[in-house]
Order: sequence, then C-alpha cells, then structure tokens
Amino acid sequence: MSINRKKIYHIMKSTYHSFQQPQMVFNALQHLGRAMDALVGCVLRTLTSSSEPLVWQTCDLSGQTFWNAINPVTGQSIQSVSAEELRVWIEERYA
Repeated sequence: MSINRKKIYHIMKSTYHSFQQPQMVFNALQHLGRAMDALVGCVLRTLTSSSEPLVWQTCDLSGQTFWNAINPVTGQSIQSVSAEELRVWIEERYA
C-alpha cells in the first residue's frame, strides 16, 4: 500500500483550517463588537450635552452581559466590563 504524501498533506491542511476558522470568526465578531461600542459611545456623546456619564449594556455571543460607559466631558471610556468594574470607574471620576 503506497502513501500519497500530497493527499495526506492536503487532508491535514484542510483539517487545520477547519479548526482555525471558528476562532477567526469569533475574533472578527469581537472586533466588530468593540467597534460598535465605540460608535455607540460617539453617537451618544454627540446627541447629549450632559456631563453625566453615558452607560449602556452589551452582550457577547454566549449571552454574557458587559457594561460600557463614556465620560462626555473628557472622552474617557470603559468598555466590556463587569458591573463592579463600572461602579469603581464611575466612583473614581464622579465621587
């Protein structure tokens, strides 16, 4: 029985790529999510003249909730954090 090395290489290569593709899609979606968070923050900052922090929730693909906020005066922001991390961020800036 002869071994066709090209065929084995092709099978191994396609198997490797099939395992890599979901991770690449997940990474792209994460990047898109961060870009959308930044866009939402920019729109909210433009639409409001308040000095109060703007706060909103986002969810990842697994349904986990994260918090985001932006200080419209300074432009500082925090993204995709827990409620506790958001509370600390707000207290450090507004307390």
